[in-house]
Amino acid sequence: MKKAHKNSSLFWAISFCSVFASAAENSIPTRFVPDGELLGTQLNWDNDVWAPGRTDQWYTNGTRFSWTYKNTPTTKLAGAAVSLSKLLLPDRTENTLTYTIGQSLYSPRDITQIGVQRDDRPWGAFLYFGLTNQVVTGLTYQAADLKVGLTGNLAFGEAVQSSIHTLISSARPAGWANQVGQRVGVQLSYAQVNLVERSFFGNDFLNKHVNLQWGWGGAVGTLRANANVAATVLVGDLERLDKPKTPILIGNEGDFVTQPTSNEKVVQNAYAYLSLGATAVAYNYFINGTTPYGSSDIKPIPGYLSAQVGVSLPLRKWIANDWPRLVYALTVRSSEFETNSSGPIGRPQRWGTFTLNWDY
Repeated sequence: MKKAHKNSSLFWAISFCSVFASAAENSIPTRFVPDGELLGTQLNWDNDVWAPGRTDQWYTNGTRFSWTYKNTPTTKLAGAAVSLSKLLLPDRTENTLTYTIGQSLYSPRDITQIGVQRDDRPWGAFLYFGLTNQVVTGLTYQAADLKVGLTGNLAFGEAVQSSIHTLISSARPAGWANQVGQRVGVQLSYAQVNLVERSFFGNDFLNKHVNLQWGWGGAVGTLRANANVAATVLVGDLERLDKPKTPILIGNEGDFVTQPTSNEKVVQNAYAYLSLGATAVAYNYFINGTTPYGSSDIKPIPGYLSAQVGVSLPLRKWIANDWPRLVYALTVRSSEFETNSSGPIGRPQRWGTFTLNWDY
């Protein structure tokens, strides 16, 4: 019965995302960038309910809707973001700009407690608007991202999590009165993904069906400061993949949403991937932030390891032209903090991500 309920919840979640993204495709983009060439729209939903074990803790939910344009944007805000990103990116006329509206939610392990939980991470939410400038030069993909938003009550974490839990018949979150305080979140992030040359294996079959990527990046701002490295192997029908059209970035709570930089047919082929990464952390407001009861009695760990396995299914190619590409990814990462008394708290964090990606 439980399995049937989970499958039903997943069906309704994907159906809702599909309808929402299709409607937004016709209304949102032209309002922001009237002169751009729309390359694609994308909807991401992270949730620990999509991972084995159906946990409800720590980084517990993230939703992002984004739309990607080719060409130089015409709005002042987008122009300012592109100018800022050129400090990090090479000066190229062929770039894409991705607009994102997103929200990230955090909670302690026991969400049913109304009272203070000093030995666990605090409740928290971040509601933001983001702009990502992306450039591909040769075998290298680069992206610079600017996010601006709010934490605290105005991030509407309680309302969203309560609604989702009602939808999936899960326990009602009770401790949002203890969330981290309101702060203006301004984050600047950079990522680079490098594609290993196709002749690497020296075997025609492997060169056509196996792809290697490696990359690095980081983020600075009022909410987080970190740096990361990662390596990825893709397996699938990759015969024409001679530049990083499908860069893989381990999902770091919405830091980046990558959109293919072209609508060539290669991105409509099925593929699977495994990505391994390491992140060094200097600061995380969602662990160190001040709450109504002060700071939690936990100690941030200065780094963590991540692993992500995913599969991309070209529904557009298999079913109908107006269907999206469906991507599922499972992310597992080591503990981000420890308590003062008992060391690392619990097992590694894990969550699943469903992505609906319309490529035009």
